[in-house]
Amino acid sequence: MVFSIANRSNTRKAEILNVAVQLMKEKGYRGTTLQDIAKQLNITEPALYYYYNSKEELLAEILNRIVRTAVQELQDIHKKNISVKQKIREIIHMYTKLVANNEMMTVYFNNKHELSGDNWEAVNVQEREFVRIIASILEEGMDQGVFKRMNPTAAAFALLGMSSWVYKWYDRKGALSIDEISDLFADIYLGGIIDGQNVQDERNTR
Repeated sequence: MVFSIANRSNTRKAEILNVAVQLMKEKGYRGTTLQDIAKQLNITEPALYYYYNSKEELLAEILNRIVRTAVQELQDIHKKNISVKQKIREIIHMYTKLVANNEMMTVYFNNKHELSGDNWEAVNVQEREFVRIIASILEEGMDQGVFKRMNPTAAAFALLGMSSWVYKWYDRKGALSIDEISDLFADIYLGGIIDGQNVQDERNTR
C-alpha cells in the first residue's frame, strides 16, 4: 500500500511539473499562477500545496531536474574511453539537443533569475559542476598537446554560450536538423582549438 501511494504521489508530481513547464514556457514564471496550474489539472489550489509549498519551490524543482539531467549526461560522456576531441564533440551534441528538445531548458533560461536564496544556490552548484567537468576535459586536451593552451573555464563557457541560444532560434521545420546544427557547432568550436585537419580526422572517426 505504501508503494502504491508513493507511485500515485510521484505520478501526480510529474503531472504538475509537466503542466507547470508548459505554462511557464508560454506565460513566464510571473505570468503563471498556482491557480492556473491547478485549473489545468482539474484540482484545487489547496491540493496543489500538498505537493509544493510555493510557486518558487515548483520552479526550483523544474530547474534542478533539468540541470541534474545535463550533469549526469555530461558525466557519462566524461567516463567514456574516447579521445578528448570526441568527448567535446559528444558534449556539444548532447547539450545542443537538450537545449533544443527539452522544454525545461526554455523555462531554465527565461526564469532562473526568479529563484532566490537556497534555491538559487542549489542550481548554481550544479551549473558550476557542469562547467568544471567541461573545463577539465579541455585542460586534459591541452596537457596532451591536442588543444591550444587557453583558459579552460572561459573556453567551457564559450562552448555553452554557442549552444545555449538554440532555444531561441531553432526551427524543427528549418533547413538544418538538430544533428546537422550540432555537427556545425562542433566543427566551429573544435576548429578554434585544434587545427583544421584534426577536425576532419575526428569527424571521419565518428
